[in-house]
Amino acid sequence: MSLFDHTAAFSYAGYLITNRDDALDQLQAQRFFPHYEKLDFHHITHLFPSQEPPPPVRGGTILAHCLGDGVECFVVELHFEDGTSTYEREHEGGTYHVTFSVAPGHQPKESNDALATQPWLPLGTPVELELEARLLS
Repeated sequence: MSLFDHTAAFSYAGYLITNRDDALDQLQAQRFFPHYEKLDFHHITHLFPSQEPPPPVRGGTILAHCLGDGVECFVVELHFEDGTSTYEREHEGGTYHVTFSVAPGHQPKESNDALATQPWLPLGTPVELELEARLLS
């Protein structure tokens, strides 16, 4: 089973964060430290489940922070190679995001509910992400 599995039986289209350490340093410089015990900062889901890789991107930008009950995440705007950018997930609805931290007894997928029900705090300085489009399992 992969570190990136949502469910072992399914694959999904997503984006791996390839400049993770640099992005974490930039977030910490803005006083964003994991609120919950488990750091879970590694990918952005495009479509779950999926047998096709996601569309290529030029990168992403962390725009806002969201703290939910048991999960913490950041809103991410994706910059697609066709020149468009969005933080809205058109296929499944919701918001492109990266889960940042998770409390015991909670799951990263709960970030979707937090983004729908909790306020977003804009970052003082957006953080750029380098991303690799992949089919994950």
